[in-house]
Amino acid sequence: MKAWFAPHVLRWGAAIFAIILLGTLVSAQNVPVGKTYDLTLSAPARVGDVTLAAATYRVTHLMENGQHVMVFKGVRGDKKEYRATCKMRELRAVAKYDEQHFAELSAKERVLTSLVFAGDKVEHVF
Repeated sequence: MKAWFAPHVLRWGAAIFAIILLGTLVSAQNVPVGKTYDLTLSAPARVGDVTLAAATYRVTHLMENGQHVMVFKGVRGDKKEYRATCKMRELRAVAKYDEQHFAELSAKERVLTSLVFAGDKVEHVF
């Protein structure tokens, strides 16, 4: 009984491991690390600990120390870099349009809660 049992367990274990690995690789392809986007804010908005002025920003998605980070850099005028960590939420389908989602905390404060960029299959949640 042992001779028959051990090879089957190894085969099933290897098959399960391969399925998990394949799933991880497929989902990793949906994460747009290294991609750069253009973002225009029509009014000031807080992202993480930073308040961004109304302006156009070049936004780059990076991985730093195992965390997803969005780097916002002003296109004109203020060229300073601002960083905010984000989490990824997979979308059901590839996004057709860019989307900006905000929470209005008060009449004077908007918080950017997430971004979706056309062509991606993920939402960047702050």
